[in-house]
Amino acid sequence: MTLRISNQSWVWFVLLATLILLANVSLYRVEFTQPITPMITIGSFLDFIVTIPILAYFLIIRRRLSIKYLFPFIGAGYVAAWLIIPATYFQPLSAAKYILFAVEGAFIIFELVLIAFLLKRLPLVIDTFKSEKERIPFFKDRLENSFLTHFKPSKFLFILISEISVFYYSLFAWKKRPSHIHFKAFSYHKKTSTIALNIMIIHALIIESIGFHFLLHQWSPIIAIIALVINIYGLFMLLAEIQAVRLCPYLLSDQNLILQTGIMKKIDIPLKLILSVNEYTRSSPLSKQELASIFDAAPSDFIKEKPQIEIILKDPIQASYLYGMTKKVNTIHLRVDDPLLFLNTLKNKIES
Repeated sequence: MTLRISNQSWVWFVLLATLILLANVSLYRVEFTQPITPMITIGSFLDFIVTIPILAYFLIIRRRLSIKYLFPFIGAGYVAAWLIIPATYFQPLSAAKYILFAVEGAFIIFELVLIAFLLKRLPLVIDTFKSEKERIPFFKDRLENSFLTHFKPSKFLFILISEISVFYYSLFAWKKRPSHIHFKAFSYHKKTSTIALNIMIIHALIIESIGFHFLLHQWSPIIAIIALVINIYGLFMLLAEIQAVRLCPYLLSDQNLILQTGIMKKIDIPLKLILSVNEYTRSSPLSKQELASIFDAAPSDFIKEKPQIEIILKDPIQASYLYGMTKKVNTIHLRVDDPLLFLNTLKNKIES
């Protein structure tokens, strides 16, 4: 499954959707827009259930995802309308909820059927997962391989794999140690501040969650709870990233170089596809076109450092990201704690 949604697409969607939301919030709270006529209310309602989903379709869904993924945006738009449009204006529009509920109900039933099908085959998935422990050392890779052995690839499946991985690393991996019996391992986080950066963000997130929750609660308790849930999920994501960085070093075997950076991104490179591997010496900035075909394996840090090593491939291969997103790349940039050892070991493997 190939899914390519650029950061720019997400930025534009979030920016435009936020502007629409703010415009509608202001509409009902600014004095000079009063009085609100029924036609204005209908237009406002259509912003939530039509305009924002259309933005989602053209910026995120089109040519990347099934049209069924438009339904959650429509449902979220209805919830936003119910929260933002005052009850006195919203009452005449409440009948629309039955149509939306019917559509959302069909979507939910479809997903429940998928879950039931998944549960039926779960014992087979668990058996495959246990049997592949030595061959596939990383939890997320082993989980993905186990599911794809018994199920066809789907967006739902990749989301499920990502969610299980997030909660595994954030809650159950604290006493684990890196396990890579048949691989040469290279750490990449000990000489960076990536763990310190994530810990700092966690502290800021906790403080922001407490303060912002009480401020939002004065305006809308429901939105305050939604924001709190999102922040708690972000906390799990950061904890998972810390643990995955620690437990997933770069691995080198006789056939492959596996670069998994935390929980967010990963690439598996057959050594026979490597054209060259050298120290990174370029001083000029990279163009957007060049960046589009580069896999940056370096972890996040307070200050973005230049890569130490550049790997050029003979042919483009697919890099994997969280939630099943992928990207074709022909160049890999990375930093490791011992770059000279990594460079010499990899060159020897390629030559042999």
